[in-house]
This record gives sequence, structure tokens and C-alpha cells, in this order.
Amino acid sequence: MPITIQDVDGGRGVLIRGEGVVEREQFLAAFQKHLCEDQEALSRVVFSLSDYTAVTALDVLGRDVDQIAVWIRDAAPVLRDPVIAFAAPQDLVFGLARMWEIMTDQMDLPVRVFRSRREAEDWISLEALRRHGIDDIRFG
Repeated sequence: MPITIQDVDGGRGVLIRGEGVVEREQFLAAFQKHLCEDQEALSRVVFSLSDYTAVTALDVLGRDVDQIAVWIRDAAPVLRDPVIAFAAPQDLVFGLARMWEIMTDQMDLPVRVFRSRREAEDWISLEALRRHGIDDIRFG
């Protein structure tokens, strides 16, 4: 599957990976399952890394980003101030992720978009320490 979402670091984190061509339906289905189906697991998450460095094409529209923002807003009561970062070197994916970052500003979520996975991991590590006192993040 071109997009996978898996728990990492004993359930404290989520690693979202895209590879190759990511189709719209797969993208939305993966996020809907992640954000809407297991609220208990979601309540343990303190960081999320979305790694789109291996994506060659992303068939996602602006309204799809809006839908994910709605799911995040609906899940907000169970979230523990998660630190969220994207690694997206391709311009289109980077732009969509930035769009989502701007939308989440209204939700007061710490979200940042980077061009490399290393930058995203470094930022998550710093923010997890600052916000949650966690200094041993494992990204899987």
C-alpha cells in the first residue's frame, strides 16, 4: 500500500509513510481510520511524523486537506498536544502539507513542514522534550 500508518515508540508516536503514487482514496481511508476509529490509541500519541520523501505523486486535493483538518478537530478532545512534523521534499506535497499546517494554526497544534526527514525528526525531538519532557524518541 502506498501509504501506511503505524504506531511507533510503544504507542507514543505515529509514523505515516507515503511511497510511490499515493491515490486519493487510499490517503483519505488511511487517515480516517487513524483519526476516527481508535480514540484510545490516539490519546496516547505525543508525536507524529509524516514521511513523504519517497512519494512520486500525490493525488490529493485541497478539500481533502480540509477533511483531514475536520477529523483532527473532531479528535481534539482526546489529543495530548501531539508534536506533528512532515518531511516532504517535493513541491506539491510540501505545499499541501503547508496548507494543512496553516489550517491547524487555528487548532493550536504544533505542526511544522520540512524538506527532509532528518529535519522533521530533529524538530520533533526538541519539541517532545520541551512540551512533554520526553528525551528518548524512537521513530521506528
